[in-house]
Amino acid sequence: MMNMLRSWRNRFLTSSSSSPMTDGNRRSADDVRLHRASEVTRLQADVHRIQHEISDLNDVIVAAGPSAVSKPNETRMASLHQQLAAKQRELSTHQARI
Repeated sequence: MMNMLRSWRNRFLTSSSSSPMTDGNRRSADDVRLHRASEVTRLQADVHRIQHEISDLNDVIVAAGPSAVSKPNETRMASLHQQLAAKQRELSTHQARI
């Protein structure tokens, strides 16, 4: 009876998931998740920075008045909005995988 219980315990309760292949796969998956998380953090910082640049440029344009809006400021604002849209798209692809 005891031998049967030991046999059952060894068969069902011992962990066979500590094989090198499984550990390597788990480590690789963890590395991928960490890389993705760092990419999300970097992209969030980029989005935040661009949003501040847009806000600062908008303050300059508003302070100058509607008649003083210059072509370089309009061009820069359009460029910042394009950069922001691109970063937000890239961020959304990474966040969808988390």
